[in-house]
Amino acid sequence: MPRRISASPSTPESQPLLQDSTNLNEANVETPNNRFSYFRFVLLLVLFFAIVWSLILLLDMFVSVGLDSHLGSGFENLYFSLISIASLTLSILFYRVPSHMDEVFGKVTAGLLVLDMVVILAVEHLRRQLGPFTLCLTFGGAIVSVLLGAYSNEVIYWNKQTARDQAVAESTLRRGERNTFGGFRQFLLSFIDSSARAILLLVVLVASIGLYIDGFDGQLTPLGDLVTVGSELNGRFYAPRVHISCTPAGKDGPIVIAEAGETSAEEFSNWILAAEKIKAVCYWDRPGHGFSENVPSPANMATITSFLNAALEQELPDFRNESIVLVAHGVGGLYARVFASQHPEQITGIMLVDALHEEQFYRKQSWYSGLGHFIKGVWDASGVNKVIGVFFGQDSQDRIYGLFEGQETRLQRSLLQEQISASRRTKVDIDLATSNLPRDTPLLVVSAKDHKDKQWFQYQRRLLKLTDDVLAWKLLEGPHEIWRNRRSARELTKLLTNFVRYGTDPPQFV
Repeated sequence: MPRRISASPSTPESQPLLQDSTNLNEANVETPNNRFSYFRFVLLLVLFFAIVWSLILLLDMFVSVGLDSHLGSGFENLYFSLISIASLTLSILFYRVPSHMDEVFGKVTAGLLVLDMVVILAVEHLRRQLGPFTLCLTFGGAIVSVLLGAYSNEVIYWNKQTARDQAVAESTLRRGERNTFGGFRQFLLSFIDSSARAILLLVVLVASIGLYIDGFDGQLTPLGDLVTVGSELNGRFYAPRVHISCTPAGKDGPIVIAEAGETSAEEFSNWILAAEKIKAVCYWDRPGHGFSENVPSPANMATITSFLNAALEQELPDFRNESIVLVAHGVGGLYARVFASQHPEQITGIMLVDALHEEQFYRKQSWYSGLGHFIKGVWDASGVNKVIGVFFGQDSQDRIYGLFEGQETRLQRSLLQEQISASRRTKVDIDLATSNLPRDTPLLVVSAKDHKDKQWFQYQRRLLKLTDDVLAWKLLEGPHEIWRNRRSARELTKLLTNFVRYGTDPPQFV
């Protein structure tokens, strides 16, 4: 008979190879799920700070909170902060779905963000606009957020000290998969997570290229000067750089100051430079337009014109003793009227070229127009328009002061500031300008015929009531930008030449 071997508790063969995890002393074993719960709490905490930082950036666009990114639009910082929130949200939603692709996408995205940060700090144009302090917080937070998501898959197996802990972890993970996901559901969620990470990488890549294009555009040298002007706004002192160009046109006559409307000052001033009897033609880019940097919010018209005063004093040392003729287009007509009320003794005439009446301006500045500028600014910060434009041959001039100037986030910030201040502070500025403008100021109104809005000409008639010395109301062929019609451009130049000679040789208007 075969010998019976008795199983005793002391022999290893009598013990099960794997014990039920419920019999383990869980007080002495930190399971991966527990460790992952701690990691998930860290993700939630970082997400909370990312949301708070985004709200601060958002608030700074409406009311300045003292960030050093006021020279730029603020949309780029806000956009990359939203990327941090998106990355953390994905990490929290799919924290139980391990995927190797998530780690790959996350590391590549973090490396790209590090490269962006280095490039921005190295390029003065980008560094001034995004602000060193705000830049470090925004991109540093984005890098940390993406790296946390990249390494979230390794946290379950992190710091395993013994094979027993690993067996418990694998058993717990298999039970979680069996009860929570199931085979196909886990695959589907993992696919969705990896796809979202890939899209996030693509979003960061396009936005990064957009930043590089913006840095390249900063090398374009403007005609004229970029002067640093200081002004006190909302209890703080700011010194943005604004672009101003004063081109000598002759020895005698007044100085013509061109105030552009919806187009760039460079384009608007072309026909003005051809006029005669002018000592100099000065045109400038309002903050956020063309080459000029932004100013903090809120910024009303009186604040903007104070920067023009400071720029003129630097560009023309004898500016206070010169006679001035203002030529304004579109919304620039309102800025010109505010400027004229600040220098009533120097203004010898105002020429309004299809300018806006204040009631038209108020009608345009509704809350949904401000929302449109905000959405457009966030979209422009994505860099999609700039990247597509490069493939279609757009250059720096097109984006800064050409037909595609609307792609600049700085311009959208400026338009948003106009909307924010329109109903209160700007309204006060315009009312004061209307009352302070001398009634004997010579006024010439030129309007475009090609307007579908029948009320446009009714508002143009109201502009004739600004002063008692209205020389003429002239209708010319062309769109809102009248000078784009060659015949009308020559007529505008002739009208301006006669206008600046008013007093000694009265103009002959038809």
